Amino acid sequence: MRIVLVNHCHPDTPHVCATRMREFAHALAGLGHQVLLLTETLNPTDPGSTPQEFQQRLIGHDFAAPLLLACPPCPNKALARLRQGTMNWLSRKVVILNGYLRHNGVFTDWREGAIPFISVIADHFSPNVTVGSFGNTDCWNIARDIARRADCPWVADIKDYWHKFIPGGLRDWLAHRFSDAAAMTSLSYSHIDEAAPWFRMPKHSVFSGFKAEILEATGNDNGQFKISLTGAIYDQRALDALMSGLAQWLDSLDAGDRENLVFVYAGSDDAAVRRAAERLADKCKTEYLGFVDLQTLHQLHRDCRVNLYVNSDNCFHHKVLELLAAGRPILCYPAEMPEAMQLAATTGGTLHSCDSPAEVVSALQAVKTGSDARADRSRLRAYAWEAQAEKFAGILHDVVTGASR
Repeated sequence: MRIVLVNHCHPDTPHVCATRMREFAHALAGLGHQVLLLTETLNPTDPGSTPQEFQQRLIGHDFAAPLLLACPPCPNKALARLRQGTMNWLSRKVVILNGYLRHNGVFTDWREGAIPFISVIADHFSPNVTVGSFGNTDCWNIARDIARRADCPWVADIKDYWHKFIPGGLRDWLAHRFSDAAAMTSLSYSHIDEAAPWFRMPKHSVFSGFKAEILEATGNDNGQFKISLTGAIYDQRALDALMSGLAQWLDSLDAGDRENLVFVYAGSDDAAVRRAAERLADKCKTEYLGFVDLQTLHQLHRDCRVNLYVNSDNCFHHKVLELLAAGRPILCYPAEMPEAMQLAATTGGTLHSCDSPAEVVSALQAVKTGSDARADRSRLRAYAWEAQAEKFAGILHDVVTGASR
C-alpha cells in the first residue's frame, strides 16, 4: 500500500508527540509499504522545500524507508500570540472559536503551509489511504484534504482524549465534521471508550509500542540499587507524595543499603523533580539526566531495580509497555487505570499502582526483596512496534478494500 501519515510533530522533536507516527512510518516501511510522513518543520522558521523540490525527491526516493515531508507554517500573528500566551481571555476565545468554526482547527497556519504539496502527493504518490493523528484536528484536516484530492479513504488516529483537547461546546459539532473518516485507530482501548460518544466509525486499538530488539538486551546495575523516575510530571502534589514515600522507605534502610542506592531522573521537568527530591538529601545519591534519547532511556530502565512514573488521568501512558519490556518492576503514583494494570497482568509483569506514600513504601520493600514477577518476553512481542504495525497495516488494508464497516 501507499500510505500517507500526518502528524504535527516533526520526527526529530524531543517529545513523545513525535513518537507514534515516526515509529509506525518506519515499521510499515519495514513491512514493504510505501510511506510518506507529513509533519510541520522542526522549527517554524525552517524553510522546508518547494513543491517542485519535493516532487523530485518523491520521484527518486527509495521507499525501503519512509519519505519525510516537513511543511513550514504560514505566518499568522494571531495564532502565534495564542501559543505564546500573550492574549487576553476574550481575544483567546475569539481566535479559538474562529479557528474551529471557520477552519475546523487552530493550526491553520500549518495546514496552509501544507496546501501547496497536496496536489503533488495526490498526483505523483497516489496514496491508497491517508492517516491523520490527533494531536490536533488539523492533522485530520490535512489527511482528509489529501484523501479528497487523491480519491482515497482517510483514517482518524487518536492519541489524545477528545474531551481534554476540544472545548465542550464544540465537541459534538466538530466530531460530526470529521464523521467521513473510514475508520478510527487509537492509542488504547480507553481512547476508544472515550471517543465513542462522539464518533460512530469502526474503531480499532493500535498500541504505541517499543522496538522488539530491546527485549534481547540486558541490564547492568554495577552493584548499585538504581531507582529511575522518567517522563513528564503532571501533578506536583502527586510528585511530592511519591517522593515522600521514597524518603520514608529510605529511612527504613540501614546505612549500608543507602550507600548503594541511586535515584535517577530522566525527563524535561528537571526543576520540579529537584525541588521534590530535596527530601532525599543525605539519604541516597541523585542524578539528573534531562531529556535523553530512546536508546539511553531503555538502557536506564534495564539497569534499574525499579522504574517509577507519575500517572495522569489525562492520558493513557504508553510508556507502560516500554517499562514492561525492560523486565523490571514498575511503580506509579497515583493509581493507574484498569487497562494499564491489565497489560501488566497479560504480559506477566509487575506494576505497583500506588495511591498513598504508605503504598509506595510497601511497593519498594517488595522490590527490595526481589519477589516481583518480570514480564514474559514472548507475550511482550505482541506489543512491539513491528507487531502493532502488522495490525495497523491490516486495518488500513481493510479500509482500502472496503472490508472495514
